[in-house]
Amino acid sequence: MSGFVDMSMPMWLRNLASRAIAIVPSLAVAILAGPQGANDLVVISSVVLAIHLPLALVPLLKFTDSPLKMGNLANGRFFSWTLWVLGTVVVAANAYLVWTTCFVPVLDSGPLWLGIPLRLMGLVLVAATYFALLGSAPPTLTLYLGHQPLSPSGRMRVFHQWRLY
Repeated sequence: MSGFVDMSMPMWLRNLASRAIAIVPSLAVAILAGPQGANDLVVISSVVLAIHLPLALVPLLKFTDSPLKMGNLANGRFFSWTLWVLGTVVVAANAYLVWTTCFVPVLDSGPLWLGIPLRLMGLVLVAATYFALLGSAPPTLTLYLGHQPLSPSGRMRVFHQWRLY
């Protein structure tokens, strides 16, 4: 802590402050809202994490698969394939959690006309996931992937260029 804010603090006080920042809000919800509020807090935090996990997982898999970035330490074909299958299972499970937690209750309880925009939002989420997995952006800002000749290692080199339409 002393490196960024030029402030020193005893270790026990720093640990106490960081634990209090993490625990006090959850404890307040558990005390004020009771067991159901604590359960809802766990579900909401799971949904937020489920939304964010693919945003970290997919770039990590793409990064570790790239021989340009990882060199000799890049994932092999079998290992890469296995990781992408497992990553797809995790993303699908997270998408199911988000859908059943956020969209299904609204679709079941709301009027029929409300279901159409939610289905369209689901379609947009699927399209955004598809574009994220491809490594490109939506049509308004397309990632143009061009290929250079093979590198000395025999692998195709890929460069990225942003093109605005």
